Amino acid sequence: MQKACLAKAVPTLNQREHRILSERWLREDRTTLEELASEYGVSCERIRQIESRAMVKLRKATKSETGSNMGTLTVARRAGRSSGAKGEQDRPGTQ
Repeated sequence: MQKACLAKAVPTLNQREHRILSERWLREDRTTLEELASEYGVSCERIRQIESRAMVKLRKATKSETGSNMGTLTVARRAGRSSGAKGEQDRPGTQ
């Protein structure tokens, strides 16, 4: 059910948000903030902000789709965690 909700929520993302999430979360060899920042000509912080906003969009879309808290996906929860050590924040899930 979560996969179906997520599939319906992905179109709410714009092309840049979709690409950043794909590069940061769906690839085995994940792209770093620095690599994406260089590609888009923005700061690492801006890429992180775009990633965070895209996760919020997905959470809202999946929540409205299910009408419950099931929209809070595990991946979305990981994006909301704060990083412990400097340098770890360029890779999702490196807590």
